[in-house]
This record gives sequence, structure tokens and C-alpha cells, in this order.
Amino acid sequence: MSRLSFRTVAFVLALSCGAPRLAAHEKPEVLSSPATSSVAAQDPVAAGSQTLDLPAYIQLLDQLRSSAEGLSTHPQDAATLRNSLPKSWDVEVSGQRYDLPTGWLAVQLTRVGSNAAERGAAEKEILARLGQLRDDAAALSAPPEPDPATARAAMQEILSRREYSSVHSPSWFELAWARFWRAVGQLLDRLFGRVSGSVRARNILSWSLIGGSFLLLSVFLVRWLLRAIRSTELALVAPAAATKDWRRWAQEALTAGARGEFRAAVHACYWAGVGRLEDLGIWTTDHSRTPREYLRLLDRLGAGVPLPGSATKLHSAASPGLERIRGALGPLTGTFELIWYAGKNATAADFRSSLDRLEELGCRFPSNRPIAAS
Repeated sequence: MSRLSFRTVAFVLALSCGAPRLAAHEKPEVLSSPATSSVAAQDPVAAGSQTLDLPAYIQLLDQLRSSAEGLSTHPQDAATLRNSLPKSWDVEVSGQRYDLPTGWLAVQLTRVGSNAAERGAAEKEILARLGQLRDDAAALSAPPEPDPATARAAMQEILSRREYSSVHSPSWFELAWARFWRAVGQLLDRLFGRVSGSVRARNILSWSLIGGSFLLLSVFLVRWLLRAIRSTELALVAPAAATKDWRRWAQEALTAGARGEFRAAVHACYWAGVGRLEDLGIWTTDHSRTPREYLRLLDRLGAGVPLPGSATKLHSAASPGLERIRGALGPLTGTFELIWYAGKNATAADFRSSLDRLEELGCRFPSNRPIAAS
């Protein structure tokens, strides 16, 4: 509740304190506008026939206090003043109208006129009540004092709402961006001062410069990308060097297996198998082929392909048949792909299985294969 509304309530309550002393048949009257407030201040009876504004009501209270002073000495004036009172005063404060009963004052004036022992106390009561009412009315006419704590709390409540969640102090980037555009504006003012008086021409010129800069930057970017595309070659790294024959690959597989490097050993076993089939005349090793393409190539071969065999150092048995080649190369390729491409952890069992597939392709190894931890 604001200070003004609190004082208004206190003001009305203070005036209503004498209401219970009124007779049951007494009712407040509805009064007219404050156009003749000066007349009301001169006559309490006239005040009951019109609406009083706050200054006129304060003036009326001052007059009543002046008239009430000395009533204990001149009690005959109490009856005259009581008879001049209306049943209520109609006061308008901040657009709201209040009917304020005068019964409490009439009761006190009756005490002054009828009871000599209570005249002094009744006069003091009248003066005190009128003074309190006058102070309350004067406080309503004064502007409310600002409360910094209340204002700050209201501001914080407003700023904490969702619509202000993005409000913040400008960042260094925003400040730098604003300085940039300010410098651009100053540059345009110096270069094109003749059109500075035309807002439309200035906007057209500014947006033309921005659009031209963007177009120029786009052209440079596209040209750079085209040069980069033309200069980029498709880098296909061969999965294995084609200069090695199957015997060298087999020897590397045995050496890696002896050291416990089973991933490298399985890798060497696979290429030993590919080289073995090249030695048999099945195909010529091609850098661009993938392991799956070798399998599909093998499936397209007919059963009548000659399979000559030759071997030095590592012995070679009779050339295997095409079905046996397919049955050996498929598992060998699967093990190699899981370990080399899928990242499966290679074990000694994977290496032994790969050696067995090589033997099915006609490669012969010593009976005591050097395998680590075996």
C-alpha cells in the first residue's frame, strides 16, 4: 500500500471514530461539488451542502478549532455551534469521495453546554480531535517521500522478469563493432559529404558499399575453393606395398608373432595370402582394390583357371583348388578386417588361425612356429 493510500485510510478511520455516538436515524448526506469551498470554510452548515476538496476541508477544521477555543468559558456558544453542524461532511480526496460524520463533535459540544464539570475536558477533546484531523488532512496534501529501498526492490523485480533476461552490459565485441560502424560512418561523411544531407542517398550508398564488399568477398572465396579443389588429388594409400612377395610377407608375420605383435602379424598374414594368390596366377595385386573387392574378384573366377605353383625358401605344396582358396581367403580377410579396420584386439589365436589359412593356400611353415607366449 502506498503512503498516500495509507494516510487516506487513517484519515477516514480517524473521522469515523465518533460514528457510534450518532443516533440510529442519522445518515450522511450526499453533497455537491467543491466550487464554493471558500463559503464552506466560513460556515459549517454550508459545508454540509457541498463537496469539499482537501484545502477547503483543512480550512474548515481550522475555523472549527478557532470557534472551539474558549467554549468552557462561554458555554452558550456551544449550542449555536452544534446547531450549525451538518450530519456529515462530503470530502473528495484523489478522486474518491468520503462521507465524514460529525456526530462525535455534536456529542462533545452537548457536554460543554449541559455539564459544567466536564466543560474543560470536552473542550480539550474537541481541540485535540480537530487538531489530529487537521494534521492527517495536511499530510494527505503533501507529496509522498520517495523510499529508495522500495524503489530499488521494485526495479529489481521488474528486471528479473523473463522479457529482460537478455538485457546486459555491452560486451567488448559489441563495443568494438559499434566503434567500427562509427568509423565507417565518419569515413563516409568525409568521402561523400555532398550527400550527407539526403538520408535516402546516404542509405543507398551505404548499402551499395556493403553489398559490393560482400560480393567481392564471395568471389574471392569461390575462386579459392575452386583452386583448392583442382589442386587436391585423390590420395589413395595402398593397403600394402606391392613390391613384396608372399614369402617376405610370411617371414614378417612369423617375426611379428614371435615378438607378440599379433596385429602386425595378422596384417602380414593377409598380404601373404594375397601375394600367394598372385604367385598362383589368380590375379595381379592392385593398389586400389579393397579386401572385399579381392573376394568378389575371386568369386568371378571360373573353375578352369590354371594354378601353377612355385616356391623357394618357404616350401610350397601342390596348388589348392579354387573352392579351397575361397574357403581360406574368406576367413583370413574377415580376421584381418576386424583387427586392422574395426580395431579388434589381436590375440595369439587370431595369428594361429591366420597361419592355418595360409597353409590352406599352399604355404608351408616350420612345425615349431615362433609365437610369443605359446
